[in-house]
Amino acid sequence: MFVGNSFVKRSVSCFSAVYSCVHGAFSSIRFTSPVAWDSKYVLIVFALFPARLILADTSDVDAQKVLRLVMEERGSLVTGECTVSGSVQTHLDKQPTKVDIRYFFDFSLPAFKVVSGTNGQFLRTQDFFFRTFEKSRSAPEIHRRNISEPPYSKPEAFDIRGVGLFFRPDSASATICVDFDVLQRRYLASTEQVLEKLDSGLLKLSFTDSVEGGHVSTRCHLWVDPAKGFVTTQFQVDLPSKPNEYVYRTEMEWAAHSGVWVVSKVAQRSGSSLPPYELIWNFVWTNVNSGVITKELTPNGLVPEGKEASVYVVPVEGDRPLQVDFLSNKEKEEVTEVGPPRPVRYSTLLLTLGVVLAIAGLLIYSRKHR
Repeated sequence: MFVGNSFVKRSVSCFSAVYSCVHGAFSSIRFTSPVAWDSKYVLIVFALFPARLILADTSDVDAQKVLRLVMEERGSLVTGECTVSGSVQTHLDKQPTKVDIRYFFDFSLPAFKVVSGTNGQFLRTQDFFFRTFEKSRSAPEIHRRNISEPPYSKPEAFDIRGVGLFFRPDSASATICVDFDVLQRRYLASTEQVLEKLDSGLLKLSFTDSVEGGHVSTRCHLWVDPAKGFVTTQFQVDLPSKPNEYVYRTEMEWAAHSGVWVVSKVAQRSGSSLPPYELIWNFVWTNVNSGVITKELTPNGLVPEGKEASVYVVPVEGDRPLQVDFLSNKEKEEVTEVGPPRPVRYSTLLLTLGVVLAIAGLLIYSRKHR
C-alpha cells in the first residue's frame, strides 16, 4: 500500500539519493565479470537501500495521489533567496533579452519579492501587490493594488513554487502565476486525470484544465520523477482540438538544497499555435528554508537606500492614482540639542553699572576742581 505523506516521501527521496551515490562508486570499480557484481554487491544494495524496491512498486499510485505529491513537494519550499539569469525572446524581439532577477520569499507570511534588473521591483504581501516605478532619481513611485484585483504583468511577478507549471513567468498577469494556492486548487480539481508508468521510471500524468469558467479547456501533461521527491521534469499543454500540437512546453531540472528539491533550470517554448516564444532561466540558490531578511519583504524594502518614495493606490481602470503613503529610507540626521539661554545675572549688571557710574563721577569731580 502506497503512503503519500511527507515523511515517507522524503525518506524515499533520501534513500534514492544515497543509492545513486553508492551506485556511482560501485560503477567505477572494474570487476572481472558481471558475476562478481551480482554476488558481492547486489544483496548489499538491496538490503541497505530498499527505497528502490518501494519506488518500483507503484501499483497503488493513482493520478490524484501523484498530483498531490507534486504539489506537496513544491509547497515544502517556505523561505529562501535565489538569483535568476538567462534570456527571454518573443516574436517581437530580434535578439534574446537578458534576464537578471533577485528573488526573496517567505511564504509563511506570505510574501515574495522580485527585483528585476530591467523592470523594477514587485512585492506581494498577504493583502497587496506593490510595484516600483523610477519616475526620478530622487523620488521613485510605488503603486499598490489590493490582492483581490488583477496583479501587475511586470516585472516578473511569479510564485516560485509554481514555476514551470504556467505560461510566461516573465510577464505573468493571471492569479494562477502569483498564487501557488490558486494553481494548486485548480490543478487538483482538474478532470479526466490519467496516470501512465513509463519504462524510464518516470510517471506521466495527464489531466484536463478548464480556464475562464470552463470556456477554454486544455489538456495538460506532467512528467514526474518519483526518485526525486515527485518533481516535474516536463510540462506540456495541448488543445483538445489539436492533440498533435502543443500550445507550450516546459522542461525543468532540479537540484537538492538543504533537504529540499529546488528548480535549477527552466526552459519554456511555445508551439505552432502561438507566436514564437522561448524562455531559458537558470536558478542559483543562496538560501533555502533558513530565513530571509524581513525588511526585504515589506514596502519599506522597495525604497532604495537614501531615498524616499510615495505610495499610490492604482485603480484597475478609470480614476487617477491616489497617494496614500510616504516612505523614507534615509538615515535620520542627528540633531544637536541646544539648551535654554543662560539666565541673566542682574548682580553682574548692577556691579558693572556701578563701576561705570563711579568712573563717570570721578571724571566730573576732577573737572570741577581743576
